[in-house]
Amino acid sequence: MIQQTISTAKYYTLVNLIICSILFGLFNLTNLASILLLKLSILFMVATLAINSFVIIHLVGLAFVHLKERRKLINTCGLVLLNIPFGMLCTYFTAYTIFPPKG
Repeated sequence: MIQQTISTAKYYTLVNLIICSILFGLFNLTNLASILLLKLSILFMVATLAINSFVIIHLVGLAFVHLKERRKLINTCGLVLLNIPFGMLCTYFTAYTIFPPKG
């Protein structure tokens, strides 16, 4: 069960990074500077934050119960936590491209 949870968390992180990269690339490589893509990025960020929170809480709970696997579980938590700033950065750059600073 522990290995399956770790594998699922790593797979989710990879899929999340790929989706975020596709959204970011779609926005910057095409000339679709639209509010729809910004809304999609923000919605994706909110969903990612909720899912990451659930995954982290689950992994930390397992780390308290299964002491032998604690290091692997905490390392996986770190990997999932790295996912959050990446999504925020993609959303920020998308918003920055739509609404550049004046001056």
